[in-house]
Amino acid sequence: MDYLKLDCAAMMEPVWSWNPSVGAAGISLGGDLKSITSLNKLTAESVMGNTSVAEFYLQIDRFGEHTYIGFNQNSPFSFNAWNHGYYLRVDSGKLAAMSGNGGTIEFGLSVVPGDKLTAIEKHETENLR
Repeated sequence: MDYLKLDCAAMMEPVWSWNPSVGAAGISLGGDLKSITSLNKLTAESVMGNTSVAEFYLQIDRFGEHTYIGFNQNSPFSFNAWNHGYYLRVDSGKLAAMSGNGGTIEFGLSVVPGDKLTAIEKHETENLR
């Protein structure tokens, strides 16, 4: 590829990390920008990644009530951290659709600290697994 004079580094996808410019004030980002910690126990905090993904993996070391993990549109979060998207509520195992109506679907998942989760975005034409 050297003879083509292509800048391979420019063509590579960016390395994923949490985006510090879209994180709530109560979120502490790790030095590598790949880990987060909420600084407050009872508060709504949100953070987004630096690039869009269709799939991600994460390990949850600790969580409290109303901890949501999922996909949403790339826009700032509202003051109460609600945004349109689809999320797994970790403490109850319910899938939540944050579209203004707060609808949920019961999955009966049991998530415990230390679990590793995989989230895969599915389009409406595909079956939900």
